[in-house]
Amino acid sequence: MGKINTLRVIALVVVGVAAAQAFAMQPSNANSWRLWAALLAAYGVLGGLAVLAFRNNSELPRPILLPKGGDLSLGVLVGVVTVAVAFLGLQVIAGPGTGREIWLFRLYAQSGNIQGESQLTILLGLVVVLEELVWRGWVLSSLRTVSERWAAPLSALAYALAHLPVFFTLGDPVAGGNPLIPLAALGGGLVWGYMTQLTGRVLPTIIAHGVFTYFLVGPPPRLF
Repeated sequence: MGKINTLRVIALVVVGVAAAQAFAMQPSNANSWRLWAALLAAYGVLGGLAVLAFRNNSELPRPILLPKGGDLSLGVLVGVVTVAVAFLGLQVIAGPGTGREIWLFRLYAQSGNIQGESQLTILLGLVVVLEELVWRGWVLSSLRTVSERWAAPLSALAYALAHLPVFFTLGDPVAGGNPLIPLAALGGGLVWGYMTQLTGRVLPTIIAHGVFTYFLVGPPPRLF
């Protein structure tokens, strides 16, 4: 595919997602249709471009979407483990007594009660599917044509960079910028990137990402 074209793909996706995040994660858009419309619009366009890229470029490694035995159990297992690790990390970074609890509650206020609303859960699922098709499909596959070794970490870094606007939009005057989403994107991006490379499949990664996001967006767990 070439390094220049790969850089163009990464730049397009990072800028597009960052712009959508910058708008969607404004406090004025908390728990509103505008939040979901912005994310779905951005990922819908990028997902369409990803499909065209795979059709027009036979060099891109194609992550398999068709289901296979073990996909569900693998996805759920990885999702549950990442949720447990994330909860422990939240205790250290933004747990009670740290003075940074406001970061967590700003995120919960922004997304709304996903677990209590079936419509929001469906919207979340659509965003997760499109995210994986774009990031672990298009971006990761593009990077693999340049470097198989560095594809996963570089795609995770780009994924975190695209979520950097949330550091500013959901920050707090006292606690400072909110790093929780960029950190989650970096850690999750590494896990899901290597998972896609090792399995050659996107479906288990979609499931793992869905489990992780569903249980991390709220309502606040009791330990907080």
